[in-house]
Amino acid sequence: MSGSGPNQLKNMKTPRYAKLSLLFVCILMAADAGRAANIPKANDTDNLNLTTSWVGGAVPGAGDVATWNSTVAGANATSLGASTNWLGIQILNPGGPVQINADGNTLTNGTGGIDMSAATQSLTLNNNVVLGAGPQNWSVASGQTLTLGGNLARNTGSGLRFYLPDLSAGGAHVSLTNGTPNWLLGGTTNSTFTNVFFATINDMDIAAFNGSMQIIGGQALGVNNTTGPYLLNTSTTPGESGTWTGQNPTVNANAVVADFSAIGAQSVGWRLSGSVTWGVAYLNESQTYTGVGAIYYNGAPAWLVTHTSGRNLTVYTVLMTTNLGTSAFFDNVGATTIIGTAGTRDMLVYQNNPVAPYVMQT
Repeated sequence: MSGSGPNQLKNMKTPRYAKLSLLFVCILMAADAGRAANIPKANDTDNLNLTTSWVGGAVPGAGDVATWNSTVAGANATSLGASTNWLGIQILNPGGPVQINADGNTLTNGTGGIDMSAATQSLTLNNNVVLGAGPQNWSVASGQTLTLGGNLARNTGSGLRFYLPDLSAGGAHVSLTNGTPNWLLGGTTNSTFTNVFFATINDMDIAAFNGSMQIIGGQALGVNNTTGPYLLNTSTTPGESGTWTGQNPTVNANAVVADFSAIGAQSVGWRLSGSVTWGVAYLNESQTYTGVGAIYYNGAPAWLVTHTSGRNLTVYTVLMTTNLGTSAFFDNVGATTIIGTAGTRDMLVYQNNPVAPYVMQT
């Protein structure tokens, strides 16, 4: 995936209380999958660390995509045999479902992701899975299911995009059998994740699990309320220059997802009345307000978060969708913007529209 077009994932890692520069410039680009070797699985159930398990006798490594195609004549259940690193996994047209058993070993999956976009069979990973550094895409064809039965962890700097073209009943699904609802939206205390808000769905929403442990868009878990996962920008009157009188929300509270939407009236953005923590800053709507107190960037109205001295903002993930148009996300950084809650944590910026930048004023 190219870093010069849409779907850019940026990652920042700085000391806990460091101010960020004017623009994020660190872009993590996926490896060039065109240079990777696709190694087909042989028609057997030998452990995947053995040469006999692969056509040609080459065991996939960190630069290779493990591929199940028509060479596999039926259902294929096998085991890793040893902890290993692959660039990615591809499921095409094997003769039956594919399953990797739990044997205590871990697969570290790289930027090749999991490609089931043309799959005619489903995939079950009961082994432990770790997301390697860098962004990766997991795509599932309609009618197929990707099931994770083992532990799922991530390395710092990794991000995950789910592409599920059909979210209807019987459509494309990703299931996690050992998690809890709302898991990818922070409903876990698993410390291995550091940033638990690391996955998006179809580039338009934060990924979350419903009560059946299937991936859905996070908005489906709670829209237009102040106690569920999404805390909406329920502005009733635009902000006034200087005092911002009447500009809501003026909050001194935490939000799993701070949704930059104008509900019922136009809104400049968020004005923080104290230090807050946001799991996600979610921008999925073009800014149209041009009245008193409006903020512009490159001549276009922008969304603003303003936090004056002492009102620090802690944020884990920023998701900016193509629905933003040319509306930048402008942080006046009157106080400190903090990455996560500890110096070892990271902040992911999904900038799916490069003409709508995330700007920090120092």
